[in-house]
Amino acid sequence: MRHRGELYAVDFWESLARNHSGVRYVPRLSREAWAGRRGYVGDALVEDFDSLRGHVAYLCGPPAMVDAGVKACKRRRMPSRKHLGERSTPRRPSAISLRREHRDD
Repeated sequence: MRHRGELYAVDFWESLARNHSGVRYVPRLSREAWAGRRGYVGDALVEDFDSLRGHVAYLCGPPAMVDAGVKACKRRRMPSRKHLGERSTPRRPSAISLRREHRDD
């Protein structure tokens, strides 16, 4: 995430990691200084793994993040059939809702 306040379900992920030896929860922030790890998810894959063979990845988020993650998976030798990227963008209000928001009545 960019900022600490954007981290999702921290208690859930920390509990999952505590209770399951195969799960690691390592949040990274790209735009805020903090005591945890900093940078982008693609960088984390390259830093943390010499190889991603035998792993499966699901990458979901902004297009640039997903693209960087896919590139990192390929760089660490994960076959294309083993990673899926879902690019999402913030929903923008439609022209109709914009007109309603700016009415003077």
